[in-house]
Amino acid sequence: MSLTHSLKRGGNRRTRHIGWRQARNLRKAIHYADKRLVELGRPLNTFVTINFGHIACPPEVVSSIFEKLRDNHFVRWLRYETSDLSYYFWVIENAGGNTHVHWVLHLPKSLRAAFDAKLAEWLARVAGLITCGESAIRIQTVTKLRGLGLYLLKGMDPRYAARCGVRHVPQGIVYGKRCGVSKSLGPAARARLSLGAPRRLNPVPKLLST
Repeated sequence: MSLTHSLKRGGNRRTRHIGWRQARNLRKAIHYADKRLVELGRPLNTFVTINFGHIACPPEVVSSIFEKLRDNHFVRWLRYETSDLSYYFWVIENAGGNTHVHWVLHLPKSLRAAFDAKLAEWLARVAGLITCGESAIRIQTVTKLRGLGLYLLKGMDPRYAARCGVRHVPQGIVYGKRCGVSKSLGPAARARLSLGAPRRLNPVPKLLST
């Protein structure tokens, strides 16, 4: 069985790598954001890391727990506070058995302080006890989006990583959805402006022998 194929355990899909299609979609979304969102004054300016190793939350449910935090709390809160759409992408990693989420998003500067305060509250609501306090959450400012994107793609299938300019580093088994982008950065939104991915990602590569 290929390492990129799903494995089954307890009904949860689990993978060892970001697949080619996921990586291509993520790269296209980053390319789009780095052009169109900057033009709109809505850059992906905030980089959040949530370390679930510091939370009473098993790795099998991290993907679904993060989805609840993102959709039920962040998206609703942002919609209430501003007319902006929610723009983001995210990657889950499990290097060394430490499951964590990297989340890159657009946040109006006027809401940064409120977001910093609310994130821990949302996390406690959806995930339970935070055992190590603030060390479970790290929030940084994005300075070079494309470089960050390449870094977060390091867990992609090693058969394709070098072709995409990515240095592969194993990121362990992840349960559920491993990465994704907001609808506002998805294929339909990108197609409206016909902004494709970097040329080298367009052809679908042939599988290498395993």
